[in-house]
Amino acid sequence: MGTTKRRQILVDRKVQRHYLIVWVVISASFTLAMATLSFVCIYFLSRSQINPAFLQSISLIIKSNTVLTVLVTLFMGLYTVLMSHRIAGPSYRIRETVRLVLQEGNLDSRVQLRQRDYLKEVAEDVNLLLSRMQTKDQDLTEAMEELSRVSEQLAEIVKDHPELGDFSSELREKIHQFIGQMKLKQTLA
Repeated sequence: MGTTKRRQILVDRKVQRHYLIVWVVISASFTLAMATLSFVCIYFLSRSQINPAFLQSISLIIKSNTVLTVLVTLFMGLYTVLMSHRIAGPSYRIRETVRLVLQEGNLDSRVQLRQRDYLKEVAEDVNLLLSRMQTKDQDLTEAMEELSRVSEQLAEIVKDHPELGDFSSELREKIHQFIGQMKLKQTLA
């Protein structure tokens, strides 16, 4: 697995947009609730007969809580972007590798993720699948080449034994049809 850095912040806009919308809604709700609670407390405390020094202390605590809430919310927003990047990036790379294999038939493609990315197990499974498909494809190619050689040898045998001509022609035709079908399946796969 590679350690390359991604240059884009938004790799998979749909996934990351979802994370950001959820963060904005939760953060805005929490911040609004905290601010409302703070101002309600300040309002009622200021209207009551409380020692002004105590009122100032309470007001300072409430304002500090509000600032802390905003800072925590911003930190969680940054964390959300980073975490969505660690999920969306690998998801994007896995999909792009699969698309490349499906469109071009290139079984040499592999999913490469960064060390701290998520979905490594899925990427490893996709890479294992591609390796096995590549092995099967090579085995099939070798078998078709062997069949082709056998067909040529059969043609040579028929030259020495003309009585096998019709049978040999049929057999060679079936072999070539089979090889053609296998090549077509390889091309479509």
